[in-house]
Amino acid sequence: MARPHASSGRPARTRRWLKSRLTFHDERRFDEEGTILFSLGDSLRIRGRGRLAPCADPELRHGSVVWLIAGGDGHFDRSSGFITSNFLLSATGDLTENQLAVVFAPRRSAARAY
Repeated sequence: MARPHASSGRPARTRRWLKSRLTFHDERRFDEEGTILFSLGDSLRIRGRGRLAPCADPELRHGSVVWLIAGGDGHFDRSSGFITSNFLLSATGDLTENQLAVVFAPRRSAARAY
């Protein structure tokens, strides 16, 4: 997940919400399209393909998805990059997920006063 950096060099925590639509092709393959909403009006538009597979633990399914970042709003306007997600899904719907993102966000130009 895209994480802003705090001045200490450690990742800062930020609240985010994922609003997406999943389209399953079969029991294992799916497409996903949606938006990751951050605080203060910043968002990323994503689309990608994922896969679910059996897991060594019969109570879980293992999955992964790679999202293409297709722009965004606010700080993420004209952003690009990829987000990868590796997750476990339980029979009750509990999700344990790890994400890694590389996001290129163009620098904002400074406003000029005339």
